[in-house]
Amino acid sequence: VWFQNRRTKWRKRHAAEMATAKKKHDSETEKMKESSDNEEDDEYNKPLDPNSDDEKITRLLKKHKTSNL
Repeated sequence: VWFQNRRTKWRKRHAAEMATAKKKHDSETEKMKESSDNEEDDEYNKPLDPNSDDEKITRLLKKHKTSNL
């Protein structure tokens, strides 16, 4: 009985820790996603300079293609 109680207590505690860690991870992921979306949108919505770097244009086009998929 003592071992059963100990195992049950450990499982409950472990489940609570895992749930807390998952919530924390999900909220951090969401914050990172929101901040990167805002940065990408700002860069994407800027008018392109005809004399700008071709690499930048290529990178923006790749972002646009992946966001539409």
